[in-house]
Amino acid sequence: MDTRAIIIDLMMNVTKGVTPEQITEKTAFKRDLFMSDRDIMFVIGACEGVFCIEIPEEDCGKLTTVGELENYIVNALKGMSYE
Repeated sequence: MDTRAIIIDLMMNVTKGVTPEQITEKTAFKRDLFMSDRDIMFVIGACEGVFCIEIPEEDCGKLTTVGELENYIVNALKGMSYE
């Protein structure tokens, strides 16, 4: 499963009436999915757990679309050291 598919799977827990096929990298959490701040933080927190990363609180507010969250996770994983 790729990064976006995992994010979308986690989002399905908090979005109603939306199918995974409707979600693209440009899909905005608030504008397109009408997610509350609490729902967004739930998804970000779940992503932190699944991907074993930490997203600082100051960065969370900057992540407004699925693509931005995906890119953040991919870049965080690239920066990890596996020594």
